[in-house]
Amino acid sequence: MKKVMTAVLAAAMCLSMTVVAMADGIQPRAPICDECGRTTSRTIISREYLYMEEVECNKYPDKTDNIPYYEVTAEYTCSTHGGMGEFTYMEAGSRICRH
Repeated sequence: MKKVMTAVLAAAMCLSMTVVAMADGIQPRAPICDECGRTTSRTIISREYLYMEEVECNKYPDKTDNIPYYEVTAEYTCSTHGGMGEFTYMEAGSRICRH
């Protein structure tokens, strides 16, 4: 029984890593430093509403929900030498149930 459980857990772990690796459109928390290639920390400067997308409801196929989208401008600081920069990305907000 232990071998079966171990095999099932190992398969589940491999499957979850595959799904994460195939995800598309993921925004990084902060970019890599252009100068040294090290990690950076992020500070959000602004978050502006862009538009609302209407999507099919998960519970009721005949109803719709909304997902807001925002343009986020953030500043990053290099964790090694303190260099700074700015980047912009689009972010989806939380689903809004309409019923």
